[in-house]
Amino acid sequence: MNSKFVNQRFRKIVNDNLDLKLTSGCQEGIELSNSMAREAASQNRPPLTGGSISVALSSVVAHFNELLSTNYKECQAESNLEAASREEKDVEEKRKELGEERDARGHELGVLETQIGRISVLNMKPYRVTQLMVGFLILGETLFNSMAFLFVFSNNVSAFFGALGISVLVGLSTKAVPWTLQKFGTTKMKRTLLMLGWTVSFFLLFFGIGYYRVQYMDVTAIQSGMESTTLYVADEVREIGPAAFAIVNMMILVVGAIVLHVGKPSDQDLKRRDERTELVKKRQAVSKSLDKLNDKDTALRKKLSDLAEYKEKVIDYAKGNEQSVIGSYQKAISQFIHENLIFRPDKGEPRVFSQHPPRLKTYFGSLHISNRNRS
Repeated sequence: MNSKFVNQRFRKIVNDNLDLKLTSGCQEGIELSNSMAREAASQNRPPLTGGSISVALSSVVAHFNELLSTNYKECQAESNLEAASREEKDVEEKRKELGEERDARGHELGVLETQIGRISVLNMKPYRVTQLMVGFLILGETLFNSMAFLFVFSNNVSAFFGALGISVLVGLSTKAVPWTLQKFGTTKMKRTLLMLGWTVSFFLLFFGIGYYRVQYMDVTAIQSGMESTTLYVADEVREIGPAAFAIVNMMILVVGAIVLHVGKPSDQDLKRRDERTELVKKRQAVSKSLDKLNDKDTALRKKLSDLAEYKEKVIDYAKGNEQSVIGSYQKAISQFIHENLIFRPDKGEPRVFSQHPPRLKTYFGSLHISNRNRS
């Protein structure tokens, strides 16, 4: 199938004036042959014996050789073919360079595939489930603290956000405490001191918040002229004392920290996971780069195919013109012999007519192109 590139480029060398010139020139050559044949016949030339067909047809041969020369000059097939061949050479060089780069990328991709294959995929699903469980545990803590703060804040929304603040602190601490122990607890003594320090600090914090809550409710009750907060606070809310408040929050913090610490993959596994992730990203980048190189190579192979097709069309066009001229030349020779035999007064047949006629000077008979597949 002819591509747009081939058609546009080939259209530049097709010469309608040349086609017309060759057609009219061939007709003139046949007419010239007829007139020469009759003129020679009136004088019984060529002689029945001796002589040469080349001499007899010299003017006709010269005429058709001139047509072939005109076709060669105006068709400019060789110059067009040389230009296309230079382009082919340039494209082949680019493909060679591109091939080296593709090989390098392919090797790099293979190395990455091997490295990725050596690192097993870390299954983070169990740890995600553990995190989800701790999240539900902290959600329960939020609801518990919201109930505890119900009569400390002005409304339910404020109580919820107050409780949420503590839950966020607990959630962050469930990760911070194990990390601190692992980072700084290099000895058993240090781990013990750190655990004791975290426990006392959080217990005092939670106890203080619980104590402030009870004191706030008592002060509010006194200011309202009531003897006891039980007059307006539900028993289950009032009974949440500072110790109970601190113990519940501490239990959730400790349980969450232990569960996350136990369920968390080791640092070595996480490091290998990060290495694998980086290798996968590199593989994707190299693979994308290789795809682009393959696309470029496909475009270059398409151009080589187009250039080969173009050269073939150029040769076919030039050869076609030559064959048309040669065909008219052969017809002119036949006409010359026919007309000469008819109009000869001696009614004889010269021996030169049995000789092979002169060969025309062709230019494109040896031109050819191998239609090879490029891989």
